[in-house]
Amino acid sequence: YIDEAHPSDGWAAPGISPSSFEVKKHKSQEERCAAAHQLLEHFSLPPQCQVVADCMDNNANVAYGVSFERVCIVQRQKIAYLGGKGPFFYNLQEVRLCILTM
Repeated sequence: YIDEAHPSDGWAAPGISPSSFEVKKHKSQEERCAAAHQLLEHFSLPPQCQVVADCMDNNANVAYGVSFERVCIVQRQKIAYLGGKGPFFYNLQEVRLCILTM
């Protein structure tokens, strides 16, 4: 989980459905981790779908260019798949295939 692109107290994207996820801009690592936990609970993600939080210096965001819509699959603590930058250069079929072949 990285820096919130559309925080509810900043440049917020309008909620498009009841399942929209709204969060305020993170001011501390604790707030970012709490938002990551809210994400897990809000969308009822399965236990095998682990969510990790970037540090407040956003080093993972910078290193992997994940501020775009991007899927990264980590297997055994190594990146097994890094999708293209969204919304135009990622491929969900590729993601499914990667998951199915793991």
